[in-house]
Amino acid sequence: MHRSLILLLVLMALLVIGAPQGISQPHSTAINVSGTWSGDWRNSKQESGKSTLVIIEEANGLIKGEERDETTSYSIVNGQRTGNVLTWEYRNVAGACRNYKVRIEVASDVRTGELTVSGSYAVEDRCQENYAGEYLNYKKVQAP
Repeated sequence: MHRSLILLLVLMALLVIGAPQGISQPHSTAINVSGTWSGDWRNSKQESGKSTLVIIEEANGLIKGEERDETTSYSIVNGQRTGNVLTWEYRNVAGACRNYKVRIEVASDVRTGELTVSGSYAVEDRCQENYAGEYLNYKKVQAP
């Protein structure tokens, strides 16, 4: 009985003061990801490049915005956030040939607290072949 009470008190203290430093905590929807994010991407067709994500997060978890590179811009469709995962689509890209499904995850550097987003995308290409790609450590370059 005494041992159980001590264990309960230790657990309650951890809840009050937080987890030990150096342990990465998952992000809740309380952290707003709205802003401009830039980074690198690559795909299974051996292509790579840089792009900018403009993310607008609304209070209900709805995600809006766009992705841009030097020559094109794609509007986010069906964007949503669940915890630290954001999902959306780009539709009828490249002459209405391609639909993209995007999934990115918000993470933070344990040492600096800097947020990054990384993830993947799958492309249904009705004119050529389907392929996939990934977003690599996009960093926030401008807050909303």
